Amino acid sequence: MIEEILNNRSHGASVLFNRTLIWLSERAHRGEGVPSDTFDRLVRAHPGMACFFHLRNWMQTHGFTGESIDRLGQRVHLERQATLDAVKADFPVGVENVGVYSHSGMVVDGLAAVCKPALKITVAHAWPVGEGADMAACLVENGLKHVVLLPDGAFFSAVPGQDVILLGCDAYSPSRFINKAGSAAIVRLAQSAKVPVFVIPGPLKRITEDLMDRMPLKQGPRDQLAEGEMPYGVTNPVLEKVSRDGVLLLEPGVPRPEPESLDP
Repeated sequence: MIEEILNNRSHGASVLFNRTLIWLSERAHRGEGVPSDTFDRLVRAHPGMACFFHLRNWMQTHGFTGESIDRLGQRVHLERQATLDAVKADFPVGVENVGVYSHSGMVVDGLAAVCKPALKITVAHAWPVGEGADMAACLVENGLKHVVLLPDGAFFSAVPGQDVILLGCDAYSPSRFINKAGSAAIVRLAQSAKVPVFVIPGPLKRITEDLMDRMPLKQGPRDQLAEGEMPYGVTNPVLEKVSRDGVLLLEPGVPRPEPESLDP
């Protein structure tokens, strides 16, 4: 499973982190270890995803045991539930049309939690990986009945017609959040059209401003965009840092199961 997690390019941080915890818990409770470089590999494979940074810190502090993973899993559960409670409490009344971008497990769970199956959800394809198709399928599987997948260009054109834009994130600090490249343009477009933007952060994604400054961001392979000899420059950013100005990030007060902090 670990190789699939390391090479996965279509799911967001919350989904990948949950799969990682399941894998680690199964091994720990069977009395099996993991290679010493496992947590460094996860951080390197998914730069910009704060949960793997926090996971490495936790394991360095508490060790790889079934008890330590269970304690971390309990914290993740508490933070996730507190966030979903905040989504249910703060989701705007009267919303009918929601635009979503990229694949976020927390956005799927948040929309399912508001218990409004009549919501009309417009999903961006999220080129070049196309994780929007998986996102659309997950929304339908979780009870959202009216889901439409659009190419990215058409999605951008549809933003002004939405009642709200709902994004996930891979990390957030007091002033910025990290999400799929293109998110900053969506935020600016939505704000110019007076469409509110909500971000659902999920567990273990809070970092300091200093770490946000230093946090590297995932890059995709060049051959996703062009093949063969290229007489021009090619860059393929997967993630970007987005200002939180004018964005409502649903960051509830989270009950702490223990006094230790995961902050760097």
